Amino acid sequence: FEVLDADALFQKIDDKLNLIVEEELAISKKIVSCKIEFGAIVDQIIETQKKQAYDMIVMGFNAIHNHPNKQIGSTAMEVIKRAPCQVVTVKNKPYTGEFKSIILPIDLSKSVSQIIAKAIELAKSWKGAVVNLISVLPVCDEHQVNTATHQLAGIVKEIELNNIVCNAEIIRMIKGHESVAEIVADYAQRVKSEMIMLITRHEIGSSTNLGNSTQSILN
Repeated sequence: FEVLDADALFQKIDDKLNLIVEEELAISKKIVSCKIEFGAIVDQIIETQKKQAYDMIVMGFNAIHNHPNKQIGSTAMEVIKRAPCQVVTVKNKPYTGEFKSIILPIDLSKSVSQIIAKAIELAKSWKGAVVNLISVLPVCDEHQVNTATHQLAGIVKEIELNNIVCNAEIIRMIKGHESVAEIVADYAQRVKSEMIMLITRHEIGSSTNLGNSTQSILN
């Protein structure tokens, strides 16, 4: 906003927020409210979430390019690391329409019950959404492939019991070729998915930093 007066700036921001609320109410008929807080951005977001006991935070997201070794320091990524609730990041690029496809990359060596439950919840809220499971295996071991196939079949059955269409695919990684992040990104383009659900390390108790694959996919 090209204004110098603080009060005028505050009023313009307030007017813009109220306009967004009115537009959303007209489209979705959902209850929407807005408020303005002052202070460090991440601190205020986390504090507001805790005070209001919100179940989810939704944020715009700017990808960081050409910094393969950089730990993400953006507002969105800092919120992901610190928030006690689920965080949805939306890339800042034009998109209109409904979410019809959810990609769920899963590491079958870890517990996935929490993220499966969340995928089911989201798919139910977006009627007709398809859940696409993908498991990337780093080695071409037939026993591991058979085990993964059996595990995926169980997860697919669990999801389909909730009247949700579910697809599953195992992709073997070829050493020296594509990374996990590149494989997931290519798969997302192939199935034309609008959303990728990722589990971060701190959600499973191993670190407060994001895993390399998660960070690369987000970028």
